[in-house]
Amino acid sequence: MSSLNLVMKNQPIFKTLSISNVLTIFMTNNVLNLAPYYQRPNRWNQKLMNKFIETIMTGRCANTFYLYKYQPHDKEIFSGFKYECIDGHHRLTVIQHYCESIPVKMPNNKKPILIVWEQKIGSATINVFYKESIHTKEWIARNPSKSYRYLSDLERNHFDDFILSVAEIIEPLEYKNRISIFKSFQDGVQMKNSDLYKSYIHIPLINYMKETNLNDTVIRLIQEFCIRNASESYFVHWYIRLYLISKYSNASTTYFSITDAEISNFIEDDHPYLESSEKDLLNLSTNIEKFYEILSKINKKFGPIPFFALFAFIVSRDFVANEAFIKNMREWIKSQTPENMKSWVNNRDENTKQVRIDYFNECIENFNDFIDNINDIQTSTRKQFSKEERMDVWLKTNNNDVGSCYVCKDIIDMYNFEACHTISKKNGGNDELDNLVAGCIKCNRRMGTENLETYKNRIYPEK
Repeated sequence: MSSLNLVMKNQPIFKTLSISNVLTIFMTNNVLNLAPYYQRPNRWNQKLMNKFIETIMTGRCANTFYLYKYQPHDKEIFSGFKYECIDGHHRLTVIQHYCESIPVKMPNNKKPILIVWEQKIGSATINVFYKESIHTKEWIARNPSKSYRYLSDLERNHFDDFILSVAEIIEPLEYKNRISIFKSFQDGVQMKNSDLYKSYIHIPLINYMKETNLNDTVIRLIQEFCIRNASESYFVHWYIRLYLISKYSNASTTYFSITDAEISNFIEDDHPYLESSEKDLLNLSTNIEKFYEILSKINKKFGPIPFFALFAFIVSRDFVANEAFIKNMREWIKSQTPENMKSWVNNRDENTKQVRIDYFNECIENFNDFIDNINDIQTSTRKQFSKEERMDVWLKTNNNDVGSCYVCKDIIDMYNFEACHTISKKNGGNDELDNLVAGCIKCNRRMGTENLETYKNRIYPEK
C-alpha cells in the first residue's frame, strides 16, 4: 500500500466569530498578514465588493476564511505578524474598508474604490455607507444625483454581529505548501503569468525578487515610466528580461527580443538562462536602482522598446546622466512617433518582430549619439562604419549572431558591438579590416588611445 503525501496531517480548527471579533482579533496591530507574497493583488471590482456587503446585509452565507498561524521558525513572524491569510484576502479587505469607510487601493494606479451597500427599494437604489468619513463626504459631493444614507444602529449591529467561519491552520507548513493550499481555493480560476510565476521561489532569481522586494521596484518602474501597463500581469517577465539584459549587457538585443511566452517557458523548465550567481543578482539590483534614478530625472513615460533600450544602454557602459543627457532624452521622447512608442516585441510575426528589434537598436544608437555629442568624442577623424563594414568586422571573429568580445570574452551579439582598433589611431593605426576586431562597447571605450593587445594583456592577462 502506498503512503499518502499529505500537505496537512491535521485538519484546521474551525471557529465562528462575529465580524467585530474578526476585526479586533486579526485586523488590528499588524496581527494578520493579509496579502502574503503569493496572493493576487486586489482584483474585485466595485460590483463584486458591493455584492459581498449585500451578502452580509441580507443574511446570506459567506465562505470560510483560512488563516495560517505562524510558527517560531517562520521568518514572517519577525515582522510582527501572527497569522497569514491563505484564503479570504478580498473578503476581509472589503469588510475592513467598508467598516472604516475608506477606499480600497487598487493596483496599476486604478481609481480607488469606496464600497457601499446598494440597497434596492423598488426601482430605486440607495447607496448605504457604514459610517460618515471624509471619503463618504467627497463621494456625496461628486455624486449629487445619487441617493445615499448611513447604516442605522440596528443595521450596524447586524453587520458587526454577522457570523463568519474562520479556519485556523496551526500545524507548521512550509511556504510552498501554503501556496499549494492557496491555489486549491481558486475555484477553477487559472492562475497565470505573474500571479503564477511570482511563486516559483525554488528558482533563486525569482526568490531574490521576493526577498529584496525588487518586484515592487519593477512594478513602480513600469507604472511610473512606461506607457504599456504590464505591471499587473507581466512584471515577473519584465524582471527576468531586465536580468538577462543586465547579465548579458553586450548581447542585449538578443535577450531583449525574447518574448514573454518564451520567458514563461524558461520559468516552467527552470531554464539555464535563469541561473544566477550572487554577483549577477547584486549587479541587477545596482542596475535597476541606477535605471530608476535616471528615469526619475527624465520624468517622462517611455514606450516599452525605448524603456528596455535605455536600460540596456545604461548597463553596457560607464557614464553619468548629466543635465545635457537628460535634456536630450526628453527632447528625443517628444520626437518619437506614437506607433513606435506603443509598439512591443511580443509578436509572433517574424517580420514585425524584426522591425521592432531594429527600433531597439536604433534607440541605443541615438543614446550613444547623445553621449558622443556631449563628450565631444565624435570628431572628424573618427570613422563611422557602414553596416557592411561592421558585418565584415563581426564575421572576422564570430560565425553566429552571438559571439564574444575579443578583449574580455564577454558575450556580445552582432547588433551591439564596436569595431576596436588593434593599433590605435593615435599610434598610427588605420580603419582597414586587418586592424579591426569585434569588441564590447565598454572595452573599446576604456582602451582610449591604448593599443588593443597592450590593454588586453594589462587588464585581462589570463584571457
